[in-house]
Amino acid sequence: MQLDLQLFEATFIEEGKNRFICTVNLDGELIECYVPSSSKLKQYINLEKKTVLISKNANQKARTKYSLFAVKYYRKYILLNL
Repeated sequence: MQLDLQLFEATFIEEGKNRFICTVNLDGELIECYVPSSSKLKQYINLEKKTVLISKNANQKARTKYSLFAVKYYRKYILLNL
């Protein structure tokens, strides 16, 4: 299986009040991203100011243009969108 996935590197700013939304900094622009997790991520890992990978949403009608995909942890990435 081959995935046609384009990833962008951004900086995590904060989780939103809604557990499925976060804010990231992508090339100097603050954008809202979808968080594919059923619980608040800050309960498990501190993401503030961490490098994250985001992907464009396939659904053009989605509330957000991007989804959180992975977070850089030391020199590796932890996948968040399984």
